[in-house]
Amino acid sequence: MMFSTKITQSFPSQLFFHILLLHLWWGSRTDGTLVGNVTIVSITSYQYLKVIPGYEAGIDYVNARFPNLHFQHELIFQKSIYSCDVLADYSVNFAAEFYYRRKWSASDLVIFSAPMCSGELLQLASITGYWNVPVVSIVGTSPTISNRKKYPTALTTGPLNNSVLANFFKAFLSHFAWTTLCLICDNNDVVAYYKANCGIIKTELKRPKFDIQTVTVDSKKGRDLVDYDAALVTAGKSARVIIILARSDVTRQFMIFAHKKNMTQGDYVFFYVEPHTKSNLPEFPNLDWRTGDLDDEVARVALTLLIVITFDNGPSIDQLPSKTAAFIKNRTASQYNITVPPEQKVSAIAVSAFETTLMFALIANETVNRPETDHKPNLNDGASFAKAFLNRTFVLPTENLYVTSGGERYPDILASQLNSTSGYFEPVSLYNAQMEALSRPFGRNYSWPKGTPPVNEPYCGFTGQNLVCRENTQAATILTIAVALAAVLAVMLCLLPLSRYIMWRLALSDQWWLLDYGPGLFKALQARRYSNWTDRLSEVDQKANNTVSMMAIAILY
Repeated sequence: MMFSTKITQSFPSQLFFHILLLHLWWGSRTDGTLVGNVTIVSITSYQYLKVIPGYEAGIDYVNARFPNLHFQHELIFQKSIYSCDVLADYSVNFAAEFYYRRKWSASDLVIFSAPMCSGELLQLASITGYWNVPVVSIVGTSPTISNRKKYPTALTTGPLNNSVLANFFKAFLSHFAWTTLCLICDNNDVVAYYKANCGIIKTELKRPKFDIQTVTVDSKKGRDLVDYDAALVTAGKSARVIIILARSDVTRQFMIFAHKKNMTQGDYVFFYVEPHTKSNLPEFPNLDWRTGDLDDEVARVALTLLIVITFDNGPSIDQLPSKTAAFIKNRTASQYNITVPPEQKVSAIAVSAFETTLMFALIANETVNRPETDHKPNLNDGASFAKAFLNRTFVLPTENLYVTSGGERYPDILASQLNSTSGYFEPVSLYNAQMEALSRPFGRNYSWPKGTPPVNEPYCGFTGQNLVCRENTQAATILTIAVALAAVLAVMLCLLPLSRYIMWRLALSDQWWLLDYGPGLFKALQARRYSNWTDRLSEVDQKANNTVSMMAIAILY
């Protein structure tokens, strides 16, 4: 096999770009059978440079198997544009500069394909539709991309899909009768994937069925500068279901803080979205409670309440031919100066680049071999090329890959929970994206601290203003008032005889002159004679007070 590499600096915008033109062909390609040239153009951010060898491995693979086709690859990137979220502002200009500098014949097929963000995909899909040129994303997706009238040349073949993620949450939350949720969204540009997740979930999970609150954080300056406490307090006041849309190290910190705030006792449930089951991308490290810090054991306990959502792309990684995997790792090291440890798997996105290139070759081969009256098949019709993908299953070395009638790949989703014994996340539920169905084929159940899933909201609501609680409060208030009135009435009834007795004594003392004055009685009366009427009343008051005190003691006991 022969390689020809040409590196130039171009574009009149005074920005310096590396344009890597990679031609791969086999020495036997001189028999005159070549009838189609396919150029894959990848405009990518620097963070995804590591997955580009997947395209190169695909080109190596198809050029060896389709003698009537010649695949080549052009890579456009700038090292200073690290994230695809930033690249979205420039990608249309880069594509236009490349497209208008060349003349294309009917035997030429140009495909813009790269690990694009959602915003970049939509912008390119508009202009490539006008050019009648295919555009294929292996990362970013959008619900609107399936509009074939608006985007007739656009496809998504990536191992993850935002629309599928939103559909999964609809099914999963409905299964547990959870309708109130809070999204904790990381606004960090480097992980624009989570910003896209946040947007699609808010768009698709609408009222009146779902009530969504959002808390925004930004880990761009470092995970230690995120105000975890404030975010959790806000989330806890509005929902029992909390979805964390941030990278794994930030999510781990959230769960540690949640545990310290007693939010992992069974009243709340947390979700984390991990885009890849096996990843060698630094932006998307796999979640693990073991990091070697002092919080490992706290994290192990806290993460048992976390449900991890991943796209089921592990099998395609494992089925990647060993020769192809070695090719990708070698190219990553030799061409892009990025070392991949021997034991590390190829990322799902790089595998997707390889698979997508194979699908291009299958459709291009069908196109050039299609019987035509003039025997001049037209590879330059991007809309027809894209249409050939629709509602079709491609049999590939890695998997059988289905593309929907809307031009999207719908990968399945796994929902996993930490096994407290093994210390590893294990799948519990499988979501079939095509069937939109949840199942538990792994023989496991979810573990809940209280034995049952958390309720959707507190009994009296998050503000304590639920109608049932207001009615109960009113009833309790009425009962309290009634008891108080009864107590007052009882006291009054008890005091009534006493008041009558006091009045009787007063009246009796005022009638002393009606008594017969015998010697003995007169002497007694003389002994109890008072100097004035106030002394007499004081004695009566004292007796009354003694009687009241005795009655009060009797009531208390």
